[in-house]
Amino acid sequence: NTTTGLTVFANWNNITIQRNGKENSNVAGTIYLGGNDNAGAKDDVEVTLSAINATGGDSVGNIFFGGVNNVVSDGDDSDTNAVKVTADTKYGVLVGGGQNSTVNGDITFDIAAGAAGNEIIGAGDGKTVNGNVVINVNGGDAGSVGNVFGGRSVHKVTGNININVNSGNTGNVYGIVNGFAEGTGVQDIVINVTGGVVKSIRGGNSSAGKVPAEFSARDVKINLTGGEVTGKIYGGSQLAADSITVVVDGASAADIYAGSKYAAVTATSIEVKSGSVGNIYGGGGGGAYDAAGAIGV
Repeated sequence: NTTTGLTVFANWNNITIQRNGKENSNVAGTIYLGGNDNAGAKDDVEVTLSAINATGGDSVGNIFFGGVNNVVSDGDDSDTNAVKVTADTKYGVLVGGGQNSTVNGDITFDIAAGAAGNEIIGAGDGKTVNGNVVINVNGGDAGSVGNVFGGRSVHKVTGNININVNSGNTGNVYGIVNGFAEGTGVQDIVINVTGGVVKSIRGGNSSAGKVPAEFSARDVKINLTGGEVTGKIYGGSQLAADSITVVVDGASAADIYAGSKYAAVTATSIEVKSGSVGNIYGGGGGGAYDAAGAIGV
């Protein structure tokens, strides 16, 4: 039970979080499953976070499913996951992979009813993910699973980012948030909402404003076939892309902006088949300019 922020490097050893007789236990610090610069490589990180929130206050805190400058790879098993996380408990921030690390294989999160926390980050604070990132949200009605980011400050994802929200209450859903100093690139970003409530959706966004280096995806696809997006949808937001497609069929959303504010998008498409939406804009929100003139579609 911690009230101050502690940092623990497990060096790929097991960790047990328990109450030790206390009614409520919260981990306020950060746990790295890997090591700090010296833990070497690890194959097949598979973790289930469950059954800790029997009382109202329990949380496993912030967990990086990797270390600092470590390598995590898919091992000799039947799937392609290097990191697989299943959670139905309370947490602070869950991050697939480590910091300044490489993941060779897919990163998959399965978030189930009972999960509640601040953020889920598929590919986080690392250099390269040689694979796909998949985040499945099947939350309950009791609490919010927080913000869901396919990648944060990641340099490159050689595969696709897929975020699937099927139920529950979810915060902001971003394909990528913040950029890496040397540039950020990903293949396709696909965001599917089939149910539940989502606060807002952005293809890519940076809290610091315009990203100084490359910040791009090949294609962005946002599909709403159920549920509700209470805020706005920005197909690109600050992300450059070859194409951005938004389809609404049986869902509700506020305003939709297909393009990007600070980056060029070759083509956009918005199709509303059924449901309810606010205003529709084929371009981006803000109308930014660069040295070559207006940035648009």
